[in-house]
Amino acid sequence: MRTLPFLLVLAACGPQPQPPEAKSQPVPPILCEKARDGLDKLRAKGAIDYDRAGAATIPQDAWMAMGTGGHGQLAQMLALHAACADPGGPPERPIVIRNESGVILMETSVSTDVGLGSLEDE
Repeated sequence: MRTLPFLLVLAACGPQPQPPEAKSQPVPPILCEKARDGLDKLRAKGAIDYDRAGAATIPQDAWMAMGTGGHGQLAQMLALHAACADPGGPPERPIVIRNESGVILMETSVSTDVGLGSLEDE
């Protein structure tokens, strides 16, 4: 009789269901366009070079002049651009920004999940 409670406890300790894997929602096209336009304007001024994966190079002086708010905005634009270039990727995009000598100025992950509140501001 004592084995029955033990078996019930053992059965309850079986494999637990795994949470579904996080998938990013596609970035709205208007945000893709705005991120690309912002990055292209910076590139045209010679202030930045970037790729589709979220990596960028910026002169140290320009980086210092941006301030922390500008750093966050640049990281967000790079993350959105990477999400638009690879819509099936993860919702957190790794961002690496280096100076002209290759020194890492910022390395972070930025969420590209966009809520409806972001679209209402448009």
